[in-house]
Amino acid sequence: MVKTNGAGGFVFEALESTQLKAIALLQAGEAPPFYVAAKRQTAGRGSAHKGWESPPGNVYWTGVFPACLTRDKSPRDSRLHNLAPAAILREILVKATGEERFLLKWPNDILFEGKKVAGVLCARGEEKGAAYLAVGIGLNVETAPAVKADFPPTCLQEIGGVYPPVEAFYDLLFEAFFTRAGGDETYRAYWNQYAAFLKERVTVKADGETFDGIFEGIDDSGAMRVRGEFETKVFHSAVFRPAALARETER
Repeated sequence: MVKTNGAGGFVFEALESTQLKAIALLQAGEAPPFYVAAKRQTAGRGSAHKGWESPPGNVYWTGVFPACLTRDKSPRDSRLHNLAPAAILREILVKATGEERFLLKWPNDILFEGKKVAGVLCARGEEKGAAYLAVGIGLNVETAPAVKADFPPTCLQEIGGVYPPVEAFYDLLFEAFFTRAGGDETYRAYWNQYAAFLKERVTVKADGETFDGIFEGIDDSGAMRVRGEFETKVFHSAVFRPAALARETER
């Protein structure tokens, strides 16, 4: 069953994926901005085509917003612009909980003391001649999914303190993403202030190769900069771990 609230939101008891439903609504003629939320997902999606475990008690939310068009009429797709939603989500969590220890793991996760509490998945496209940006959020509020991962899941309930109920996050997210101002430079500076593993040794895997070095933050394009023994490399798409964790995994 679906209900609509005053903020332009559609809330479902269960969906395969909030992002898939949001795209279906676009194709059916729903105009952005709006959001789709579900109390649980049966086929949630994370980054790199991975599944997203979606038990009840957490936030599963996709907001759809108009996106600017470049001169060639294709949606802008800079890595830095894609990093903005994670920065905004961290701001929301800090404001909602009063807890400052949330960190940004490049490119789209939120960690708390080395454990994953939230993730972001962005999709861009064009429907009926209008470009859109769909921002998907998975936020563990009451339940930490029982999955094995480099960064084990946690939830706001485990972290403790005061936090809003699950459904209160729906409008909080929508308002923040719809009204948040700030250019790419603002987000780059924010990431370089709150990035997890900044100035630490990391192991990066990209294009079938492995590179070890010191994580120096993100550059003007939003790419990850890693300083090795003989050179500094820039990664626009990669998987990385703290070097110590990478060594433990390989044992």
